[in-house]
Amino acid sequence: MRLIVSLVLSLALFPGTASARELWVDPARGSDRAPGTSAAPLRTVNEAWRRIPGRRELTTGVTVQLRAGRYPLSAFPQYFESRWGSLRRAQIRLRSADGPGRAILPRMNVFDVRGLVLDGVTLRSSGDVFHCERCAGVAIVRSRLIGSRASTHENIKANQSRDLRVRDSLISGAEQNALDFVAVRGARLTGNTFERAQDWCAYTKGGSSNVILTDNVFRGCGTGGYLAGQGSGLQYMVWPFLHYEAAGVTVRRNTFRDIHGAAFGVNGAYNALFADNVAYRTGRNSHLFEAREGNRTCDPGEDAVRCEPLLRAGAWGTAEQGDGIGIPNRHVYVARNVFANPADRPSQWQHLEVAGRIENPGNVPPPARGDTDLRFLGNVIDNGPRNHPLGIGEDDCPPGSTCAPSRVRSGNRINSVRVGVREAGGGRLRAVVPGGVLAAAAPPPRWSDRPAGEPARWASWPR
Repeated sequence: MRLIVSLVLSLALFPGTASARELWVDPARGSDRAPGTSAAPLRTVNEAWRRIPGRRELTTGVTVQLRAGRYPLSAFPQYFESRWGSLRRAQIRLRSADGPGRAILPRMNVFDVRGLVLDGVTLRSSGDVFHCERCAGVAIVRSRLIGSRASTHENIKANQSRDLRVRDSLISGAEQNALDFVAVRGARLTGNTFERAQDWCAYTKGGSSNVILTDNVFRGCGTGGYLAGQGSGLQYMVWPFLHYEAAGVTVRRNTFRDIHGAAFGVNGAYNALFADNVAYRTGRNSHLFEAREGNRTCDPGEDAVRCEPLLRAGAWGTAEQGDGIGIPNRHVYVARNVFANPADRPSQWQHLEVAGRIENPGNVPPPARGDTDLRFLGNVIDNGPRNHPLGIGEDDCPPGSTCAPSRVRSGNRINSVRVGVREAGGGRLRAVVPGGVLAAAAPPPRWSDRPAGEPARWASWPR
């Protein structure tokens, strides 16, 4: 009876409510008692979100048209929660109606939402800008997410989610990472700029898989540009990806520039390809590329009780709180990339940093190494003097291995040519290499030795 009365009152209050496909919001002249049409818009996003049915599958998409203006935090839901649309059939689209960037929104916390699209909006916050947990089919397109390099922990943070897209957007400002994905299955980052983060510009870790990065710019970051893997608490991982920090990663045609640490690398990755990228003014702290071990802990807190059941399910890790165990790399291919630094700005110590035998592998099956089937193929390095250390061949990359120093020197052009670097628009760079880049092909992904329970991914590397 209460539901019927509520519906009757709703019809009486909003006799001219816009179709289920469109709701208009204007922070300056709207009213939350209005029908939500373009002529009579709502005032708050909170009310627009309330009018989208919750906790049920949507059969019709909803576009929330956001008029230009600055939307206060009080006009926003504390959590955008439990709206179940679909990117294919029923998108829930928050769109800047008066042109890209003109609807200026505060931070967003999203939980258990499917089919959400942010289109042309600006999100601005001194805290975390966009946080998404247990999301599916979420896309950020043509948008600007602006955080603080001093106080924003992560600009974009996603946990235990799948099928996430970020395209043609600016992700700027973080005290740690511009993008941090943990246990994300299916991520495509295309045509974005990730910048002004004190740690890595971006990493995907915690069992993230099927990750594709193409045509992005990574710039102005501290520890590094992009990292496949890193370190995670076991309790945050999701079956069946309970082993490597990252599995199935493709990084193509990106620009990495003005980064204090490595341009890119892996920390506990399985089947990762880095191809046709340009790195300029990177590695000042130490090296240009790294293949180090990942780390797996059981972090303190109420979720720590998940560690033991995951171990029984076959996870690599520990149920004890402490330093954790090391996670190896396997099948990492670095092909046709150009690393260039000005003569007066070489990497501080060496070209490469690679881990060999992992000291504390825990329950990882042997051999647990950071350099198993690591290959450098047709890369060009113009970095420091001719005798600048390669950085490998002591405890790692032994003779006869795929990354043995003799093989790396013969299969790549290292300090043998001076590389020209040109602006290519939008922050992207084009490398001019005398004689061109070697036409070296990376092997296809290899899944035959994947951990039990994990699926194979691509037969060939995505482009």
